[in-house]
This record gives sequence, structure tokens and C-alpha cells, in this order.
Amino acid sequence: MKLLDIESLHASGVVANNRMNRGRNCLGGNSYRKDLAFDCVEFMKARLRENGRARWLDVGCGEGRALVEAAQILKDAEKREALPADWRITGLDLAGMFREIPKDLENLRLVETAVEDFREDGEFDLVTAVHSLHYVGDKLGAICALTRRLAQAGLFRANLELQNLRLEGKPDAKRVFAAFLRKEGFVVDPRKHLIALDGPRNFEIPFEFLGADDRAGPNSTGQPVVDSYYRSAAV
Repeated sequence: MKLLDIESLHASGVVANNRMNRGRNCLGGNSYRKDLAFDCVEFMKARLRENGRARWLDVGCGEGRALVEAAQILKDAEKREALPADWRITGLDLAGMFREIPKDLENLRLVETAVEDFREDGEFDLVTAVHSLHYVGDKLGAICALTRRLAQAGLFRANLELQNLRLEGKPDAKRVFAAFLRKEGFVVDPRKHLIALDGPRNFEIPFEFLGADDRAGPNSTGQPVVDSYYRSAAV
């Protein structure tokens, strides 16, 4: 099997699309809140009340529909709930097929970039990846990099399907990867395909990334996704 490196994977039609989060809202039935089992907007409001500022990074935001909705709610809350205006939402997506942002939502920014190429400085109170890790080549590397961006008491919430992580010499490596993530402090829910972490982490990955396969086929979402291949790192 020929595996793709990160640069080649970014050119894949499986990866460079915005189908996954095109119709997803922030709240409601088909929403971030449902798929993450977590209310991002209420968290941002709480952080604003506590600290007077809040920062949210969302990876793989699709057209940005959910983030526009979230930004509008926070903007309205500045007047209705007297919340501070020092909040920022940054959405990343490789495809860059974003919807237009209303002019009054100046605290929302949508950036056309891959997660691996996001180099801006700054910490975030909330980092989310709603079904977007399915399309990342080095999933463990991305998780490691993103959790390092968390502020103190920051939260990381993401969808992850363990069957899309492959380990050389291990036909069923889900337990190996789940054990590694739990050891590093993550809450792992294989049934709901969720991982969560509270607070920043700086950890080493005991696996070497070999490449990715964009012919993995659909996972539980029904969309074609990417398998990430690793081998145990030499001691």
C-alpha cells in the first residue's frame, strides 16, 4: 500500500472538501453541541464572565456556518447579558469555501489553512475539532500540537474514531491508542467517538507517523475519511 505524506494528502479530494460541516449549526439537532456533547457558546460566555476574555479555535470549520451562529450569539450577549466584548473565534479549514461573515462580527475570523500549517501565536480557552480529525494525516501529531495551544484551564473537545488509527503489526490497535491517550490525561469515549482534555499538555508521542491512506472509505459519519498509519517508535 502506498501511503501519502502530508503535502500529498492536502491535494486529495477526500481531504480538501467542506461537506462534513457545511450544514452543521452550533446549536440544535445537527450541531456542534450534539456531536461534541458540549455547549461551546455557554463555555465562552462563562469564560467571559470569569476572566473578561475568551478565545476559541475551531479546526475544520467547513463553510463556517456554526461559527457564524456562535459569533452572533456572543455579539448579542454583549448587550443582552452585559458580557465583555473581548472574545475571539478563529476557524480553520483547508478548503476555504467560507460563507460571508456579517460585518458586525469582527471578532470572528475564518482562515484557509491546514491544521499542520497554522503557526499563529496565542493560547486558546477552547479548541474544538468537530469531525475534522477524520481528514488529518497525522492525527496524533495534530492532537498533540492543538492541546499545547490550550490556556490554563482551557478545554479540548474533538471527534476521533480510533479505527482510523493504524499501527504496524497490530491488526486492531484501537486499545493501544486509547490507552496512550488516557495515560496522557484524555477522556476517551470510543462509543461516542469523542476525546476530551482539560488543561494544556506537552507530551511525546511514542509512535512514528508513516503516512496516510485516503482510500479508507467511510467511517460512522458516512463520509470517506483518512486512515493514519504509525509504527512504535524505537526506544
